[in-house]
Amino acid sequence: MEELLNRAEQKDLVDCIIDSRLCSSSVSRRTFIIEINLRPEEIEAIEGREEDFLVNLINQLSQGKNRESIRLIINKLKNTSTYVPDPKIRRLEYKLASKRSNLYRHSKPTAKPAYFMDNQAFPLMPLDIGTVWGLQRSSFIGILISFEEAGIYDNLINVESLLSQAIEEANKQPNPHNTVLMKREWIRLDISHHSTVPRQKKEILDAVVARSQTVDENSEEVFSSNSHIPGFFFEVDATKLHPLGLITGWCEALISQLFASQSTAIIINVIRSIDENIEQDIKNLN
Repeated sequence: MEELLNRAEQKDLVDCIIDSRLCSSSVSRRTFIIEINLRPEEIEAIEGREEDFLVNLINQLSQGKNRESIRLIINKLKNTSTYVPDPKIRRLEYKLASKRSNLYRHSKPTAKPAYFMDNQAFPLMPLDIGTVWGLQRSSFIGILISFEEAGIYDNLINVESLLSQAIEEANKQPNPHNTVLMKREWIRLDISHHSTVPRQKKEILDAVVARSQTVDENSEEVFSSNSHIPGFFFEVDATKLHPLGLITGWCEALISQLFASQSTAIIINVIRSIDENIEQDIKNLN
């Protein structure tokens, strides 16, 4: 039976947890288990050697295909005060996202209504994210305020999958004007642990959380100009909007420098809680 992570990937995750010291004592291990939505009584070797405990835990999660608990472990590692971008963590995130994408890539898109922040100009006039941004083939930057469970990224992939099927069917028909409608590949980025903007395409790979297509993760060329047009999806916590210069710097680098000749799209999804007032910060991004 295929496991969620292979043995080398399990070892990488074990090594990262040991380095973080999140499970250095039996007390911290019990807390760790609860925080990844497991019950301590279901896990073996809690009181034993740290490495034995972690090897057993990660193997158990991998065999059980417990993607959610492994995702929570990765988030805990990334939220430690000593964390620096780690290629091993990036590869694990990519692996989990690639497996997960197979579950929703061909799902039917659902309506994702949004409203303009300036309700003076467009009072009570909603737009659908999938229609306005998912179908768009030109270059643009979109800024959205939502809640984490909104599922915007997943829905963009669903829209693109449906559109790709239509493009493939259209390509089978006579095309006297040689009209080409490019497919967009959406990439989800996490730049929260990056203090500088990318100067080369290969530097983007360290910020990749998920991709909508299967690609060589070690490729220095994120896209070739004759295959897909790029779409970048930033998910930013409202409490981490500052410094705004980092976000605007990434946008400028992607659209004006690294992918200047392509119809690059960027969507910045700002995750907020109900009681957070961030409208002015969002306007400052424009």
